[in-house]
Amino acid sequence: TLDKIISLYERKMSLLEKLQKALFSNIFVLNANNKPLIRFKSFFEFWEKNNISDLCKINRGNSKYTINYIQQNVGKFPVYSSQTQNEGISGNISTYDYDGEYITWTMDGVNAGTVFYRNGKFNVSSSGVLAPNSNKNINTKFLFYVLKLMNLNQENIGETIPHFTGSMMNKLEITFVKNKQEQNKIADLFSNIDSTHAQLKRK
Repeated sequence: TLDKIISLYERKMSLLEKLQKALFSNIFVLNANNKPLIRFKSFFEFWEKNNISDLCKINRGNSKYTINYIQQNVGKFPVYSSQTQNEGISGNISTYDYDGEYITWTMDGVNAGTVFYRNGKFNVSSSGVLAPNSNKNINTKFLFYVLKLMNLNQENIGETIPHFTGSMMNKLEITFVKNKQEQNKIADLFSNIDSTHAQLKRK
């Protein structure tokens, strides 16, 4: 029956979420000079602490992308805001400011500190933007998962309206592995889990 099919997919999604949570806590390292509990074969380096500002250029969106601006410049390129619903998309316009892999984060509101991986041509209004430095040899999606694990929305400040500001991001320290091949493998693993979860959700 339909109810049984729905129940089956829900169980599969629940199992995937539990698997991802378990892998998160064992593959990533939160403390410097440490190694993961679970690791891909042939990787042995210690993970290191580094300031995010040494690894990325930190930007913020353009305030000109208001609802009125979007309505007057309709196109195919998304505008990402600080909202978290609909992947943060507040509309689509005819031009773009960014092209490639980036990370955006919600700067204001109850979900301040929530991070998103972006890839392609897009714009940003009220979010912060991380652009990994090309000379640092960083897999952007790997960095996204590192930040996701850190639950930055638990670090936001502000009694009335929570914030996770650019200066807060600038001071943030992360623990990561410099080996790009290991970064790639970790990013691919969690990306595949996310893709499978999204496919099950659509069904």
